[in-house]
Amino acid sequence: MSVIVNWELLLAILGVIGSLSAFGWQFHKDRKAANMEYIWRFTDAFTAARMLKCRRAAVTSMAQGWGGREVDEVLDFFEGLSLFYRKGILDADTINSFFGYWIKRYWLLAEPYVQETRRRLKYPTLWDGMETMAGQLYVREHKISKIDREALVEKTRSTLAAFLAEEASLLSE
Repeated sequence: MSVIVNWELLLAILGVIGSLSAFGWQFHKDRKAANMEYIWRFTDAFTAARMLKCRRAAVTSMAQGWGGREVDEVLDFFEGLSLFYRKGILDADTINSFFGYWIKRYWLLAEPYVQETRRRLKYPTLWDGMETMAGQLYVREHKISKIDREALVEKTRSTLAAFLAEEASLLSE
């Protein structure tokens, strides 16, 4: 029994496989570049003079047990960041590297205000993206450190006084 090989068909199939592989590689490369472009835009927004003033006012309000427009703006910033995460535009490692420090601390400070605002507005999902992101950062840290999640939260909570001072001094001369 002899086998007849259709070389033209075989070469066409190999060409399609090669093209798809090249497309996949280019897509992966472009996605990583876009990931970094977006994270730099978020970083620029977070460190802009307007946001620094907003962050300073927000921590001053939260330290006194209040909320307000500035707190809402900071929470909205992190909610926007979480949308890019949920849509797969930004990955967890990148977000953690660039914003994990602030996400965890702002969430701990703002959580009572968030809960009260959700209740008052009858809007139970308000800022839930930030809440989820903060929780996932603790889960990620637990997997790496093997430290209990609650211990990690308490460790972060113990740094809040220094964090408040840092943020309250933004743009001070």
